[in-house]
Amino acid sequence: MVFIKFAKILPAGKNNKNIKQEYIAVVMDTKIKKIIAVAIKAEQDAQRIYNVGIGRSGIAAGRALFRRLVNEEKKHETALRKLLKGEITLSKPPIGGDMKLAESISLTPLSELGEVLQIIKFAIGKEKGAQRRYRRMAKLFAGKARAMLQNFEMQEKRHELLLKNEGEKLK
Repeated sequence: MVFIKFAKILPAGKNNKNIKQEYIAVVMDTKIKKIIAVAIKAEQDAQRIYNVGIGRSGIAAGRALFRRLVNEEKKHETALRKLLKGEITLSKPPIGGDMKLAESISLTPLSELGEVLQIIKFAIGKEKGAQRRYRRMAKLFAGKARAMLQNFEMQEKRHELLLKNEGEKLK
């Protein structure tokens, strides 16, 4: 069981009776912190891989795709850091639960990444892993945090499809 501490947040003002109270999750459990830290590292790894793709792609459209993916992964990283700091507000306390940390991050040396098609194939696998990770993470939270993680899962699926489409063009 995961235990997460909460702090009530009330807006400033004289009359707080009719204002919906929101809760902010202060992530206290070290396992939850590790799960979020793994996701942050995965986002950083994806950025690194896509930056390699930018450098190795001889096609302007390929470079544009990789730049777009770098920017989206940066947004995910920023949001995960906010979740880790407890800055993502929730309409109700997180659900809690358990998630295995078995899905570790493989920081692949840049020298092992081949040409653009190999980078795309490798990145597709990373995107599939990110989808699974966000699906499991979403089960740990409620409210806005859950919605954010579910949205990340959908965005990673979109990344996968974009990469597959780009890979088909290069074959």
